[in-house]
Amino acid sequence: MKILEMVCHEGVQDVTLREWVRRGHHAHLIAGGREWNPDIGPVPEGVITSPPRRPDVILAGSTPDLLRADVRKWRSLSPRLPILMVHHCLPSHHWMAGPLYRRCTNVTLCRYAQRYLRNLWDVDSHIIYCPIDTDIYRPSDAQADQKLVIAVGNGFVNRPEVGWEELIEVMQK
Repeated sequence: MKILEMVCHEGVQDVTLREWVRRGHHAHLIAGGREWNPDIGPVPEGVITSPPRRPDVILAGSTPDLLRADVRKWRSLSPRLPILMVHHCLPSHHWMAGPLYRRCTNVTLCRYAQRYLRNLWDVDSHIIYCPIDTDIYRPSDAQADQKLVIAVGNGFVNRPEVGWEELIEVMQK
């Protein structure tokens, strides 16, 4: 599978990109709203830093990247090309976010974010927890990798709806 991923969260993307390459996928990484920050870490070995001619899926990690992904999809004349949005934090309130979320497959990292997306934009999502099966984006029954960490807060602006009450349930998964 040719996966086109836009730079968004280097720490998280590093893990999934390495896993895709390990599983034999062609992982392509391009600048979306920002460039890869080499101070956080190098681009994983085996990852191609140019777009594929015909990707099988486009992966966006931020709301502004969805618009870029949609433009890329239509410029390539591939109306059936799936766009996957992974909400690493809570979905955006911006007026343009809802219509963009409806044009893609949404993935949230916990049940709280799923309910939040549904209540805010009436859009459903799939839920993933660590460890992630990177081929099909679903929870894995395997023991969690001790090197994977869920960061809470991490420099984001505090909001009342951070979902801290869901943390125990997420950690138990």
